[in-house]
Amino acid sequence: MGDTETVRHIGGIRTRALLALGLLLVVAVGVLSACDTGTSPYGDQAAFQADLASDRGQLFDGRLDYRSQLATSVGEPRTFRITLTGLSAEAASRSNLEGTLIETRSFPVGGVEGATLTSAHPDVRVALLTDARARQVIARPGDGVEWRWSVSSNEPGDYELLLTVTTYQGDSDRALATLTPPITVHLHVTETWSYRVSSMLSTILAWGGAAVALTALLAFRTPIVTFVRTRRIAWQERHRDNYRDGYR
Repeated sequence: MGDTETVRHIGGIRTRALLALGLLLVVAVGVLSACDTGTSPYGDQAAFQADLASDRGQLFDGRLDYRSQLATSVGEPRTFRITLTGLSAEAASRSNLEGTLIETRSFPVGGVEGATLTSAHPDVRVALLTDARARQVIARPGDGVEWRWSVSSNEPGDYELLLTVTTYQGDSDRALATLTPPITVHLHVTETWSYRVSSMLSTILAWGGAAVALTALLAFRTPIVTFVRTRRIAWQERHRDNYRDGYR
């Protein structure tokens, strides 16, 4: 009886060992097949990196024209405009922005271009104008694109906007080039007469409300004091009566 159980135990071990060996063979064959067909994860990653490097190698020089200073008045939207141009012999000699205080930055372009203008301050509103597109295309040297935003604030002061530009790989969100560091645009918002009048009215109304509340408090002060004093006198009289009657 003991020998039979030993034989069964050894047979079970052999069966499990054969199953494990078969599973290892299946996995090995699968890995070798994937390597032969070029579908392994490592192969895909290498191909992806190669495509990315190839697309970056096809970028060419571009120039970003912008202004780092922007001024407006309270409640009055101001348009902020930038242009991005693929450099050619002609484009290198002129800017697409008119006026003074124009600054430039070099930036590699060639394909889908995107730009964003943001502000972390809650009093500043930035909106891409409806006739501008968030992403545009520069296919060859000499091509140019532009973006325009409406910028405004309801409070005077000095604020900072952040301008970023990105060259994307096709229609994806993968960046081939990113403007580093981003451009800081300084926004100066001045007061207007209407803002000053509105602020004065708000202050007067606030002080007026406080004066009304103080007057009401003083008006109710006398009856409140009288009521409290009457209750205190009544309590003292009841207290004295209890002592007279011998309860305390």
